[in-house]
Amino acid sequence: MTREIRNEIKGERRTYAAASDTHSHDYAQLLLPLEGELSIKTEAQNLQVDQQTVFFIPPGCNHTFHSVIRNEFLIVDIPFFMLPKSELHFVGIPYKMDSK
Repeated sequence: MTREIRNEIKGERRTYAAASDTHSHDYAQLLLPLEGELSIKTEAQNLQVDQQTVFFIPPGCNHTFHSVIRNEFLIVDIPFFMLPKSELHFVGIPYKMDSK
């Protein structure tokens, strides 16, 4: 398997299917929900990422994900070298959105 290495920040809109997929990558991802929700499981947690939650996936974090409803996310891929060492603990981090 060839590992994809990011040298710059990349953003794209994505949708997810009902079939589960598991992987990790050498770059971080920030998941920003636009519509629907995504079930995601990491070593440390199992949660639903929806329009009230932003999710950060550090490099090397194995994650399993799927969605059974219509969904769309803005995914931001962040190269490893752009991250502060404090963010490299290899577990996903959810952030709740403020309703204001």
